[in-house]
Parts: sequence; C-alpha cells; structure tokens
Amino acid sequence: MTDQAAVDGMVQAGLPLWLAERVVEVLRDLRTGRHGSTGTGVRSLTGHEPHAFEDFARAVVAPALDAPEEGLT
Repeated sequence: MTDQAAVDGMVQAGLPLWLAERVVEVLRDLRTGRHGSTGTGVRSLTGHEPHAFEDFARAVVAPALDAPEEGLT
C-alpha cells in the first residue's frame, strides 16, 4: 500500500486529513528507521542505558497480555 492510499483510506474512514498525513509520516519514519537510535537523554535522565522497544515489549507488554483479566466482570 502506498502512503497516499493509506492517507486516502484513513480520510475515508473519517480521520481529518491533517491527522491521516501525520500518522503516515510517523509510520514512514518507523519504516525507514529514522527513530532507530537513541541519544543520551535516557542515560542522563535515568542513569540507565537505553534499550530497544522490542526488549521492553517482550519484558513488559507480552507478559501483561498473557495475564488473566482480573476484576473485569
């Protein structure tokens, strides 16, 4: 799917044009690896080395998705 087809589809689904264009821009940046590296901000703010989102997702998100739904009745 082209970026323009994605924008057109989102607009047809009811998103404002400006938002559809920004979503496609963010997805393009992710696809091309524009945000694939980290600077020194994480280390400066937390004192810890940055790690990949994929590592975070495996360590935090995946177990949360596998956890039983408690209190949702």
